Amino acid sequence: MSKLTNKFDLPSSIFSAIENISKQYTRGESDLSVSQLIDSPRIRLLKQHHAKDIEEDVSELIYSILGTSVHNLIENSDKKSITEKRLYADCEGWRLSGQLDRLLISDETIEDYKVTSAWSYVFPKEAWELQQNVYAWLCRQNKIKISKIQIIGIFRDWQKSKANDSDNYPKLPIQVMPLRLWSNKEQDEYVKDRIRLHQEAQYRFDNENFTPLCSDTDRWKDKEKFAVMIKGKKRAIKLHDEVEDAQDHAKNLSLTTKGVSIEERPSIARRCKDYCSVKQFCDQAKKEGYV
Repeated sequence: MSKLTNKFDLPSSIFSAIENISKQYTRGESDLSVSQLIDSPRIRLLKQHHAKDIEEDVSELIYSILGTSVHNLIENSDKKSITEKRLYADCEGWRLSGQLDRLLISDETIEDYKVTSAWSYVFPKEAWELQQNVYAWLCRQNKIKISKIQIIGIFRDWQKSKANDSDNYPKLPIQVMPLRLWSNKEQDEYVKDRIRLHQEAQYRFDNENFTPLCSDTDRWKDKEKFAVMIKGKKRAIKLHDEVEDAQDHAKNLSLTTKGVSIEERPSIARRCKDYCSVKQFCDQAKKEGYV
């Protein structure tokens, strides 16, 4: 467990609440949790190795209170389903565990409650589909049939004005978000591949003092963009993935508009920049200037 700090002197009640949430978490008697399985082996290994040195501030964990509150309300009020159930299964010699928010046996449905941004509805997170399909795999290993997986999104930053003005924005501050349920073969292959990836990383870490690098996906790294700009306007006319496309666009626009230019916007690893709790121990992050 990482050390919890309170750098901004937030109320002691907030500190205590987040500290209690941190203490309550356990992956049970398993080698990996579902969250670890789908995440970067490098981050898992650095957290494992530097567990006593990691510091996290309560200001960065505020939304965990909201998430836990929602889970507690569901758990205490829902008598028609199984809530907060942790399942276990073995694969490739390792034990995997995952805790399901809500399991509706009669409807063969897994529901996961996420207190998140409304933009997660507009741009769904790939990790959600990965996570819920691994939960479905765990259910199948425990002889529980699943036909549907879905997220119940509770949007902490929802705005009614945006809901009225946009077709893509969620119409309500809570939304059911169905996900694609993979075939059994897809689930089996994914779980096996990810466990083997973590096993190899663990072996090399233990025996060769080698830590595999995070991928761009692990680091939430955007592709670099090329913005077509007009002098006097702060926002880009259009963002292009390729510089040649931006040059063609700027050239055509220059025929009728003055002050056209191209602005290069470098790729940023958003997780390394703002959200990784082990970046101070990571030479990959240090090399790219995030520490």
